[in-house]
Amino acid sequence: MSPTGVASVSPQAFAWPASVPIGPGVLFPHVRPHLVVIVAVAVAGLGSVALNLAQPVVLEKLISGFDAGVDYVAAALLAALIMARTVVASTASYFGSRVANSVVLDLREAMVRVVLSTEMTTYVRLEFGDLIHRLGTDASRVRALLPLAQSACVNAVTAVGAFVLMSRIDWALTVVVLAVAGVC
Repeated sequence: MSPTGVASVSPQAFAWPASVPIGPGVLFPHVRPHLVVIVAVAVAGLGSVALNLAQPVVLEKLISGFDAGVDYVAAALLAALIMARTVVASTASYFGSRVANSVVLDLREAMVRVVLSTEMTTYVRLEFGDLIHRLGTDASRVRALLPLAQSACVNAVTAVGAFVLMSRIDWALTVVVLAVAGVC
């Protein structure tokens, strides 16, 4: 208890018992039931990247055709690409968040089972709130990690695709952009 009468929560005060396995392998049994959805989310993310990278190509065709008049097919295709990318990216984000929440729920249930099966003497030395704080923080970190990993993969593929597309359109400008990006 702190001098103000409010319970202080120290995240370092509670450590999982030595009998509890720790490491990335602990997460896999909780992720395994959701692998199909995770793969579908990854494929949707890559589809979103492909739709995103197709937009500049269609836009280039649309702009270069302004001399001959407006190309309504290219304009409609660009609008369809933008809408399709939005739908695919939103769907992937929704299902990615849903999987993350399901994995966290499974993980929290497993952590509660460990807490309930651990000797009471482990908890005697803890201050009020340490255990609950630790349960919440560990699970929240996993919830934040899954969408972050998905986003990092999609961003990496987007960067590579943008580089290839830029070099296809104008290689000299690509070299200038890379030189400026390397300096910054």
